[in-house]
Amino acid sequence: MLNFVCANDINSREIIDKLAEMMNGKQSLYLTATQSIKKLRKESAILSSFLHENIYSITEFIQVANKEVYATEDVLSVADSRYILSKVIGYKFANDQDKYRLYYEMRYDIFELFRTLIFHEKSVSEKGIAEIGHDFSCFEEDLFDLYKTYEKVLSEVLKMLRGADADEYLYEVLGDNFLKDNKSSNIDLFVNKQKEIIEEMICDYDLVIFDGFLFFDDMQKYIIKKACENDIPVCFVAKVLDKGVSNFLLENNFKKLAEELDEEIIIPEQPETSTDVKSNLQYFRTIYPEIKESTAENRDGSIRVCKPFINREEELRFVVADISAKLKEQYNGDIEQLVRSVNNDFAIVTGIEKEKYQERIANLFREIGVFVFKGRESLENAGYGQVDDANIKEVYFDRNDFLNTEIAGLEYSDKYQIFEKCFSRIQITKKQRPIATYPIGQFIIEIYRIIAEGMSVDGFKTILFSNWKYTMDKTAPMWSRYISDFKYIENFVEKRKTVADWIKEIESLKEVKERIADNPMYVYHPIKQIDAESLEFFLELLNSIYELCRNIGSVEGSIEKHLEALKGLLSSAQNFTQTPDEDLEFEQVILKRIINAIDDIGHSSLMNNINAVYFAENIRYMINEWEQQNEEEDNCRLRLNVVNLENMQQFKHSYFIMVEAEKYPRHYRERFPYNKDIMTILTEPKYEIGVRSGEVRGLEYHLKLEKYLFKNVLDFTTDTLTITSAEKEGSRHTSESIYVKDLVKVFGDEIKQSIGKDSDTTEYYFEGNIESEYLPKEQTHTLVELAIFKLCPRLYYHMHKDENKGVYLNSMQLKFYAEAVLFCDVFKRFMEYNLENKVVYKAKEISYQRIVEQVAEGSFAEHLQNFSFLREYEIKDLKNNVINKIIRFIEGGKNYLKGKEFTIIPYWNKTYQGNGYELVIEHDNRYVDYSNRTFRMSQNGTYLEFLIMKTSEGKSKLVHYKDMIDALDRNDENEDRINLTARIISKINIQFDSKRFAGDGIKRTDALVHEVNNYDFSKAEAMKSNFCNYCRFRDICMQR
Repeated sequence: MLNFVCANDINSREIIDKLAEMMNGKQSLYLTATQSIKKLRKESAILSSFLHENIYSITEFIQVANKEVYATEDVLSVADSRYILSKVIGYKFANDQDKYRLYYEMRYDIFELFRTLIFHEKSVSEKGIAEIGHDFSCFEEDLFDLYKTYEKVLSEVLKMLRGADADEYLYEVLGDNFLKDNKSSNIDLFVNKQKEIIEEMICDYDLVIFDGFLFFDDMQKYIIKKACENDIPVCFVAKVLDKGVSNFLLENNFKKLAEELDEEIIIPEQPETSTDVKSNLQYFRTIYPEIKESTAENRDGSIRVCKPFINREEELRFVVADISAKLKEQYNGDIEQLVRSVNNDFAIVTGIEKEKYQERIANLFREIGVFVFKGRESLENAGYGQVDDANIKEVYFDRNDFLNTEIAGLEYSDKYQIFEKCFSRIQITKKQRPIATYPIGQFIIEIYRIIAEGMSVDGFKTILFSNWKYTMDKTAPMWSRYISDFKYIENFVEKRKTVADWIKEIESLKEVKERIADNPMYVYHPIKQIDAESLEFFLELLNSIYELCRNIGSVEGSIEKHLEALKGLLSSAQNFTQTPDEDLEFEQVILKRIINAIDDIGHSSLMNNINAVYFAENIRYMINEWEQQNEEEDNCRLRLNVVNLENMQQFKHSYFIMVEAEKYPRHYRERFPYNKDIMTILTEPKYEIGVRSGEVRGLEYHLKLEKYLFKNVLDFTTDTLTITSAEKEGSRHTSESIYVKDLVKVFGDEIKQSIGKDSDTTEYYFEGNIESEYLPKEQTHTLVELAIFKLCPRLYYHMHKDENKGVYLNSMQLKFYAEAVLFCDVFKRFMEYNLENKVVYKAKEISYQRIVEQVAEGSFAEHLQNFSFLREYEIKDLKNNVINKIIRFIEGGKNYLKGKEFTIIPYWNKTYQGNGYELVIEHDNRYVDYSNRTFRMSQNGTYLEFLIMKTSEGKSKLVHYKDMIDALDRNDENEDRINLTARIISKINIQFDSKRFAGDGIKRTDALVHEVNNYDFSKAEAMKSNFCNYCRFRDICMQR
């Protein structure tokens, strides 16, 4: 018998009383969909007397069952079953390597599909496979044929474990010595043991209550089914819509479940629609989702739809500031009432990427929100016992309010420390993180990933972040301090796959650092900037990783044997495994959880001939399966609710964020292993399987559920609902959600409110006044740096403020930089050759080409070793580019010759006196026309500064200097900024070369120097253009 308790609020007195009546005198198993509903029920004064050890969130209940499964020796573990599948794939497709690679790469998804079939105890017939082969591709046919083989192998393994003889072919599939010597007549698959234990647990009760479930997965349906089979009444607690409104949850979930289980469901009379409508929120609640166009007015502010914010950060900042403003407005000096309001009255609602954004919201609550002084004792504990706390208020709503408070004897930095240590602030309730996502768990996963897949840049960064040695020994250096230096060597190691190759490369980079130390061409080379100490640290760490991988990578045998080797890695942690968590440091608690996982997983494994690579590929899955899903942590005084749509409960003020068409309704995606074809095979009678996974509900159900969940937000919000969005997600523009369109249909466009600096709504910008910043006046300027100022003021600013002057970091920039270094060096050698040998070239001959190629060989040999990340084909292209660029420069100069002979020789910097400064023009070559003794000077060294002189194919129509300057100032998107900059340098060069127009050149540089000296760099603009990709401050600029 299935019973149904419902109302339009799951926390209504009507529901509470009904539950108390049902549980009175009964042993009740109370299962909640979420931890928040469990908390809600335990806090109920009426229900608390019925709920003690018998209430679980569904996740907790499954975890309790799993722990019992892990405690038994009579189980073929999930890890074992997955291993057997990998061996079956190898056996099945031994003669077809393409199919083997395909199915092996998909093995985790395939395993999920096969687990579903095994859970429902389904087999596949030869006839069914033939029908699949006729109606679908060979992939589907092979997939279900693979399942047939897999099912048979599992059956044979269990038979052997139970003491019977197995077929000989089992040894062909799994190899010799594939089982540990664990024989027992009770051995079964993990899922079967799990189901068996869950049924035993259910039978200890005489009532099972499911509270707050929107749908049921396979295991939840199994619990309901077993309760019914054992004549244990089942009761569902749910919110349903008012009578007369389409009741999605009732029709699409509970009634269909009753039909599927062939059980009767008793449904009480649905509540009548309330006619007492006092606000627009209540009005919209009564008509949604079956809305029609209306002329309802939106004057009471109970629904606010904010016009899209410029970006996500501004949207979240507004939400946090608005919550803070409301709390400040209602604060009457009662701190406990304020705390209750934070904990119970406000919610930020999101249906997507909650974990991604809640950290950003938490960071905003460090600046704005509620900050409660912990009292005198907190000052003493923080080392500020001498501070007079008379001027410290009990509550602040903005960090700046405290930091701007005058407190005798305290500097700004002291006040910041006090604020961090002596005030409670709003925290965000978060899920307990899985072991594998903690730094120590990541360290373990990455070591095994190196064994399976080799080294990677991201993996090595993860190891650095883990601070493994420091976690175990606080006297060891923190690895994370070296992360910033690692960026300098990333490109040199990213293509190396083994630890030994990384070690060899870093040894080589130590030599590169010595070679380039005094060479001015390498001022922007990343190895120039890295600390020698950091290189030594990386070598030491890599040698440790090499030893670890060699030791645990040589293990072969059972999963238990591999896990024992892993415990050896954690050996120093084992002395506190019996210590209570409250007596351990945070990192030690995590290590304790890891060791517990290792013990449980190893204890329940029966397979024997597993190599290190396979174990490495599966360690994350083993740990994740051991943990199952994690619950929300809730242990802070000021806790603000950030809730998923599925976890919505009653709040006074709800903020539904990111309401854009791209996110709401949430997209429905059919993915393997539950795509359309697979679901057809599983459900159509002709294929003789007949199973529908509870994890898959279909598009129609999904769209109805999305509407129901939005209705939930409306129903559970009592006072104000604020809906926000952003114009852009990153660089992608967003569009209006159907939910906003529905609101506009009812209330008109007036419902959309502008919120920001120019509106009458809450002021939410908390930035202080930015002081003007002018760079010190320079006594000497170079022509190139003045041109850089016109190219991009922010680039100029970083060049003068950043100590290291910036280096080229990404691979594209470094390739261009290698080409620039080679171009400058080959050209220099060519000019020196001409000067030393007094070479004069005939205009109609190309003998200079041979000389260029000749001097280039020595240059390539000397400098390419400093760019070891380059591949062979890249080196070949680079050599050709350098030689061709020099030849083009020479031939371009020949167009200006008036005579028949010329040469190109080195030149030197020239200095001119400007108005209060000295101007240096960095000439590096002189093109000599022997017929009339004229010269042209130029600066090819600018390639080191800019890497490229043109970023577009078109040719600018601008000719005059003033027009070019104006185009740069207004950042004309039709113009190539770097090309204009190079041409400005050239034009001023020509003026100084001519001597006759040198005065005009000085006037132009005077104007540039004047502009630099009077420029407020606190507002330094980044002149966005295609050149940004080549800028060595690109990453810093993007962060800003």
